[in-house]
Amino acid sequence: MLLELIGKLHPLIVHLPIGIILLFILFEFIQIFGKIEMPNIIRRIVIIIGFITGLASLISGYILSLNELNEGETLELHKWIALATIICLLIYGYVSQVKKLRNHTKIIALLFLVTLMTTTGHLGGTLTHGEGYWSFISNSNKNNDLQYQQTYNVKNIEEAKVFEDLIMVAFQQKCIQCHGLDRQKGKLRLDGKEWVLKGGKDGSIIDINNPNNSEIIKRIFLDLGDEQHMPPKSKQQLSDEEKDIIEWWVTAGAPFDKRVSEMEKISSIDSALKLYHKKLVTANPITKEEREKINPISKEKMASLVKSGWVVSPISKADNHLRLTGFNLEKSIDSCLDELLEIKEHIIELKLSFQKIDKKNSTKIGSLINLEKLWLDHSLLNDKSIQSLSNLKKLTYLNLSDNKLSIEDLQALINLKKLEKLYIQHTGIYNEEYIKLKNDFPHVKIYALTDTMNKVVSDTLFIKKS
Repeated sequence: MLLELIGKLHPLIVHLPIGIILLFILFEFIQIFGKIEMPNIIRRIVIIIGFITGLASLISGYILSLNELNEGETLELHKWIALATIICLLIYGYVSQVKKLRNHTKIIALLFLVTLMTTTGHLGGTLTHGEGYWSFISNSNKNNDLQYQQTYNVKNIEEAKVFEDLIMVAFQQKCIQCHGLDRQKGKLRLDGKEWVLKGGKDGSIIDINNPNNSEIIKRIFLDLGDEQHMPPKSKQQLSDEEKDIIEWWVTAGAPFDKRVSEMEKISSIDSALKLYHKKLVTANPITKEEREKINPISKEKMASLVKSGWVVSPISKADNHLRLTGFNLEKSIDSCLDELLEIKEHIIELKLSFQKIDKKNSTKIGSLINLEKLWLDHSLLNDKSIQSLSNLKKLTYLNLSDNKLSIEDLQALINLKKLEKLYIQHTGIYNEEYIKLKNDFPHVKIYALTDTMNKVVSDTLFIKKS
């Protein structure tokens, strides 16, 4: 009981070392640039308090992880980077005390300490609030680690695989935030067959010998006000159809390989299946199309693109389509886009963040008819330069963040029928306009707060040239 209380105090305790270390860093910068000396005794006290509170935060966090979380990738990183932060604080305090460090050395060390703290905070936010909480920092391979994707591409409900096409869709939409790769509340994961079978810290959630007694059925049908009800009251709840389908699947012995047509049905579950199928088809109207096979571009063309400053990455070993990032272009944007027109059939992803895109440039981008993903954030777009994007009929992802746009501008894109995700952070569209936009794009997930770009192995860390 005491350990559980200490663990739950972690979110409170963790703010103490953060404030103390930030205050110490601030004083250090004041000394460096303002030539104001901090008494050594004060420095020692601040460092010691920062180290002690940091250690207390680590201990309480570790206890919390034993009570709430499994050893996920994010948890491990959070734990070790937090430890590195307080160790680096102690080392910096000692070294700067006994040796006369140059100012530029101090600045580098302090900036490194700030980076460690920021990274620790990002990972802590992800653990506390779930995946995507800090989504402007890329979580590179999370979706790739899921065994099953939540895209629903089933035309006939009778052909749907019960676990993969129905149960996993419900889990990913309502449960994975707390029971996925990075967070496993109660040490329970629901993002794969083996994890579902393994169960959590209290044992299996499916009783094969007595399916009606399975913990998962008990939890989802508890009263919403009950503390044991799942998902928690504060989270998005399972629909009646989802609960009925999960119960039907579990009581049938939780088969992982059967289709709907292969399982015994009663009239009530038949109705639930049809209603759930209708909802999923409405929410996911676009089925994924296989891209046409295409030959790779020539080595000479690849070299020319790289020379111009493009970062070029093949989509995969088996797919010669390309993703291009124009962050440090060596030529004018006009010339660089002209190069792309020569290989327009190859390009399916294009990142042009922080580039000035006018109507002429936008027209060229609109000619890249195979584009599926496009980043044009911070690009000084206007109503005239956005209209050409309506030609990109294969576009599924569009980032227009940090451009001054009106709802009328965005309505020019209403014919992009395959669009799935639209980012409009800091565009000046809020409240009633945002609600209207959601009505105009009923099948599009619109992001108004955060942004993300998934990375692949071949991606590069970019530094904007001055």
